[in-house]
Amino acid sequence: MIAVCAFSAIIVVMAGSDISVYVIGWIAFSIFWEIQRRRTMARFHGSLQTLLATQQVDRDKSPIGAVLDLVAEVSNQALIF
Repeated sequence: MIAVCAFSAIIVVMAGSDISVYVIGWIAFSIFWEIQRRRTMARFHGSLQTLLATQQVDRDKSPIGAVLDLVAEVSNQALIF
C-alpha cells in the first residue's frame, strides 16, 4: 500500500504540469477506495481470528456455518464498494 501511494505521488509530482486535475482526482479516488478495501479485509481478518480463537459459536449453528456467515457478510460489503 505504501508503494502504491508513493508511486502515485511520484507520478503526480513528476508529471504534474502534464496531467489534469481530473486525472489527479481519479488517482486520489482510487487510493481512497484501496484504503477502504484494505480496512474491510483487516476487519474481516480480525473478526475471523477472534471467532476461531474464542470458538464462540451458537449452539444452533455449526462452527463452519459461523465462519461462512462471516465470509458472506464481508463479501456483501466488498460488493457494495
